[in-house]
Amino acid sequence: MIYFATIILGVAIFYVFNAIEKQSVMLNVMGNGHELIMVIGKVLSVVSVFVAVVFGFLIVYASTFLLKKRKKEFGIYMTLGMSKKKISTIITIETIVIGFISLFAGLLIGVCASQAMSVLIANIFEADIDTDDAVLGNYCKEADFVFNLAGVNRPQNQDEFMAGNFGFASTLLNTLKKYNNSCPVMLSS
Repeated sequence: MIYFATIILGVAIFYVFNAIEKQSVMLNVMGNGHELIMVIGKVLSVVSVFVAVVFGFLIVYASTFLLKKRKKEFGIYMTLGMSKKKISTIITIETIVIGFISLFAGLLIGVCASQAMSVLIANIFEADIDTDDAVLGNYCKEADFVFNLAGVNRPQNQDEFMAGNFGFASTLLNTLKKYNNSCPVMLSS
């Protein structure tokens, strides 16, 4: 049962990581040219590969473990006259059936979980230096976490830095403070 549940969970997680970039909500956010969303997509791709490797090792380990646990059962089958080929066929059929059932259940759970992720992504707010103060204020009231990417990459002079990076970051932090929102803020350049 644990083997079955593990495969279902692995398939669901793998589906969520691979489906998140393709969802319409993510495509809408990506269409707005957000560098953050592109970075998140790349991170999800790397994590997806990691999850696939770990999942592969997990399946091999669990299969080996289950075969060792069933060693006596196979010995009884052989004592009763069953050939190694027949036992191998039974193990293969069991593995295929468990695999397909796990795949179906994992995809079903993965689809539901990816829709939940879609709802979370839909709540990502977009603001920049040109955002109206009222809109920024509404976003700052509702924000649970703030990513602030540098407004001007590689500014040419101090004035450009002060207006595009420091200026907007100060406005953002002051607006959060105004609405007593103490959510975490990640400042990045």
